[in-house]
Amino acid sequence: MSSLEELIAKDNPVRFVDAFVEHLDLSKLGFEVSVSKTEGRPAFDSKVFLKLYFYGYLNGLRSSRRLERECIRNLKVQWLLNSLQPNYHTIADFRKNNPKALQSTFKLFVGFLRDADLVAAIDGTKVRASNSKKNNYNPKKITLEAEVSSRYANYKKTTYFKPICRTQKRRICPSRLKSAITTKLQMSSNRGTFEFILSKK
Repeated sequence: MSSLEELIAKDNPVRFVDAFVEHLDLSKLGFEVSVSKTEGRPAFDSKVFLKLYFYGYLNGLRSSRRLERECIRNLKVQWLLNSLQPNYHTIADFRKNNPKALQSTFKLFVGFLRDADLVAAIDGTKVRASNSKKNNYNPKKITLEAEVSSRYANYKKTTYFKPICRTQKRRICPSRLKSAITTKLQMSSNRGTFEFILSKK
């Protein structure tokens, strides 16, 4: 049966994270370094949480509950933490108690990567993009949309409003409308029936 050491590739990023954190002096960076007590369960080493947060940020995992699940199911994290499994509350407390130290450590990490030509830039902004053809606009498309809207407005004006005006004129002169209907009825085979209806009205 293979061990965790054999399952993790030599060029896996977790090995780099492990080596980087192990060479840090956490007290100089401002971390609250845990001290082992004589009674009760021993506290986790602060480097355990720092390694876990490095792994989380490199893989888009920010939630302490998700990091807790990774400690249980992820072989890479198990190798990185020597199979330790801190709970989500303890993971969250480390971030809450060391905000400035974490910030300065991440800056140090990015500076190290930049000096080693391993990274060009880091963008931490989250934007929900929607760049479909329907939602993408440029000056040419905006001009075209304006022309189409103008033509459609003119079309509606000529095909909708003018017939309404003609209908309104006919309603104003009901005698002309009755005369036109009578003329049409004279050409019908049911002339007598329609004349009777018109005479009643």
